[in-house]
Amino acid sequence: MVKKKFTALVMQEGKSTTSSMEKFQDLLNQMACVGLVVDDQEVVMQLLKALLPSDKTFVRIVGKMPILTLPILMAKLQEEEIMNENKQGSIQPTTFFSRGQTNNKPTNNKKHFAKNNQQ
Repeated sequence: MVKKKFTALVMQEGKSTTSSMEKFQDLLNQMACVGLVVDDQEVVMQLLKALLPSDKTFVRIVGKMPILTLPILMAKLQEEEIMNENKQGSIQPTTFFSRGQTNNKPTNNKKHFAKNNQQ
């Protein structure tokens, strides 16, 4: 039963890599408790299969690494998550203001000044 959950695990969109890795590690711990030992290379392959389609570039890059152990893969996933968070957080909306204009309608500063000085 636990082995089926392990092989069927798929990361969920919108969830952090860290929370997905915790779930993955929890399944590995459950399997170890019932005596199921999974080879590190099998764990790496399953983890790569569990990634989202949006992670396909990441999968291609790490797949070309000469040595890919579970600790290396986990570190790379965390790096990727941090980079993605930084990319999303660095885009700030910008508002441009033009002197003498509000709501794209030019104002007549002379009239405004004259009204305020007459009071």
